Amino acid sequence: MTDYIEELTEIRKVIPAEYIHTVHPNVIVCDFKQSRTKQMRVEVHMIEGYPETKLSFQLSSNLIPDSALGELKGKLLEGLVKAPNKMQALFVLNKIHTTLTTNRFMSCWQEVLQIRQLIGEKKTKLNAQTGLIKLKLKTKNYTANVSITVPDQYPDVSPTIKLSGCNMDPRLTKAIVQQSERLVYKLLMGVDAETALTFHDRTAILENTAKLEQKEV
Repeated sequence: MTDYIEELTEIRKVIPAEYIHTVHPNVIVCDFKQSRTKQMRVEVHMIEGYPETKLSFQLSSNLIPDSALGELKGKLLEGLVKAPNKMQALFVLNKIHTTLTTNRFMSCWQEVLQIRQLIGEKKTKLNAQTGLIKLKLKTKNYTANVSITVPDQYPDVSPTIKLSGCNMDPRLTKAIVQQSERLVYKLLMGVDAETALTFHDRTAILENTAKLEQKEV
């Protein structure tokens, strides 16, 4: 019991009181609410014989993608294997609190995975702490570098998208950036992705491309 009291004291030092929902000798439940979209319930169960035996824990969220929860759980399990038996609950809860505080991709991890799959892992660089996604794009003779910065309040606040290192005509580059901004605005207004990419937007880019190619000839 002494070890449990000591660990609970340490937990209360790093986890805000409003996040701690339930405390019992064999279970601790925390409801983390870092933002509207970064919320998670964590149940930590101290199995008989704890801390000599490894604890068990459960993560659940209606807002954070299952893929993000699965990856976080995997890292926690790896950490528990390497960590000493003492203060396991502290390790788990502190790691989750730190991740929710510093990882901007938690609420959009499924989207990040789709981007990486679409563009290619070698052409995609991620920085979870700054929310920065860097992409190297190439199609036919055109190349471009795209940077997307995901804010803490995403998706309530739209990401910042920048296009650089592009060898296309500056007027076409401007048209593409404007189209991206219109798409983001429509998505923020609740329009689904398929509808947001309207025929008018697609043809506008095609028409600009055709005009520029004719002038080059």
